[in-house]
Amino acid sequence: MVAVVLPALAVLLSRLPVNDLAYLLRAGDFTLNTGHVLRADLFTFTMNGQPWTDQQWGAASILAALFRLGGWRGLVVLRACLTSFAIAFTYRRTFRMNGDPLVSGCLSIGAFLVAITLPGTFSLRPQLLAVPLFAGSVSLIGDRETHPAGLAWLLPIGVLWANIHGSFVLLPLLLLIAFVDDVVSRRPTWRWTGCLVVVTVLTPLASPWGSGVYSYLWTIATSSIVRDVIDEWKPLASQFPAWVLFLVFNVTVLVAAVRHRSRPLSVEEVMTLVIFTALPIWSGRNLVWWVVAVPPVGGALLASWHPGERPAGRVDVILSLTLGAVLLLSVGRVLTTRPPELLLSEAPSGITEAVRGAAHPGVRVFDGRWGSWFEFATPSLPMFVDSRAELFPDAVWHDYFQVSEAQAGWQTVLDDWNVDIVVAADDHDAALIDALEHENGWKLVYRDVDGAVFTRVP
Repeated sequence: MVAVVLPALAVLLSRLPVNDLAYLLRAGDFTLNTGHVLRADLFTFTMNGQPWTDQQWGAASILAALFRLGGWRGLVVLRACLTSFAIAFTYRRTFRMNGDPLVSGCLSIGAFLVAITLPGTFSLRPQLLAVPLFAGSVSLIGDRETHPAGLAWLLPIGVLWANIHGSFVLLPLLLLIAFVDDVVSRRPTWRWTGCLVVVTVLTPLASPWGSGVYSYLWTIATSSIVRDVIDEWKPLASQFPAWVLFLVFNVTVLVAAVRHRSRPLSVEEVMTLVIFTALPIWSGRNLVWWVVAVPPVGGALLASWHPGERPAGRVDVILSLTLGAVLLLSVGRVLTTRPPELLLSEAPSGITEAVRGAAHPGVRVFDGRWGSWFEFATPSLPMFVDSRAELFPDAVWHDYFQVSEAQAGWQTVLDDWNVDIVVAADDHDAALIDALEHENGWKLVYRDVDGAVFTRVP
């Protein structure tokens, strides 16, 4: 019960981040309206008309369709359901490995608490939509010895995944781990897993981008902007307090395993533990896969430890009823909040209205940190950049940071790009706000706790 309700509560009681979501809704809306995948940038004036690999077009279309049905409230509930599913699935598999509800619950909820300290881990975006595909793949591969025919479902899962999110590469990785284990253990399923490794590597051929998807992934993985500037893409060691809790979790599990010796781990379990622990160390963005993959291995390590084997008592019933009541109240809050934009973060309402009021035909906006939101909220206005970090060349990012940090020559950059409106955030562009307030060519038209809006003086 706790593994299902607590993650949903944590999400429902927080705001929905939209910086990585808003442009996807617009791209998905384009696909739903035209029946075509967006292949060139339409949202910015720095890259207008340039090719764009919208590898996540399937996720964008799903999110746009759900937004049409349920609006922001529907997306908030969807995020809660996906998060709850991830932790409930983790608990179920951990319990299968361990058999003790207390140990399984501590491992599952503990991993979730580590993950939510890293912003973005459970944001609503294509990665979160891929979690059920990851979970389904793990389940089918784990049951391959008793239900080998179930492996056939991995082919349609791989095709769908390749059109949802770039993490589809995890499917052949999972199969490769299983193949190695099958060979070592001399299981007859090695033929299936070995064949599926090759087949799932080719699933991007069933996407609009074909093998070009791999070039897209390589561009993201090697982009200096993605790796050095976007916090969640950085190594976990640079993310406080997430790395501390991550370390505490893993050390605690190892200490408990030493004290409560269990069966030896299989080759598959060892490889899963090592690889999916190393992935978030390399990049915090991978923490969500660690949450799903590693706790069941921890459960196997502690399979002989059963401190929670006792019948449900009055405290358990009271706890379950309390959590259920709070969950209903949280859902009620989401459904009754007006306007629903109050459920969002990274969507400054006052600044958005100021930008709309200052806009005129042909205007160009230097958008600060909210470019993706403005692309959704003010679709007629082209932005300077947005959260698609891989789309923009280094020269554009150089210009962006030169202005954002008010470095020498920032005025020239705005002139060269014919920028008419500058939006600056208090927490990211303080130097720019100060510089614009003392610059004769710009006029302050709006100011609040989020930031400021300036327009060019004719």
